[in-house]
Amino acid sequence: MSQTYLRTEWIHDFQVEPYLFYHELDHERYATRKVEVFKDGRMIRASAKVLERDPTALPDQPVPPLEELNTEDNVRVWQVTAQEFEEAWGAASGDRSPGC
Repeated sequence: MSQTYLRTEWIHDFQVEPYLFYHELDHERYATRKVEVFKDGRMIRASAKVLERDPTALPDQPVPPLEELNTEDNVRVWQVTAQEFEEAWGAASGDRSPGC
């Protein structure tokens, strides 16, 4: 089975919290990589291999289906392409190479 890629927008007024997230999910919907985007333009990423942030930044539970995620008033979630995820992943590392 292939991976799933999500883009999540968290609508809030907190300056120190990310507002945009990209997740790569495995076939069981566990996050394998994640990018967080902040309002000031900073981007950080987390994975089992790249620990630019505390490794606990990856959820330890499967990510719920889109229908369930989109029930929150201040959260919008979309499925995106692998290419869009890889672009965010590369931007968070300062390069454009996929993987890592």
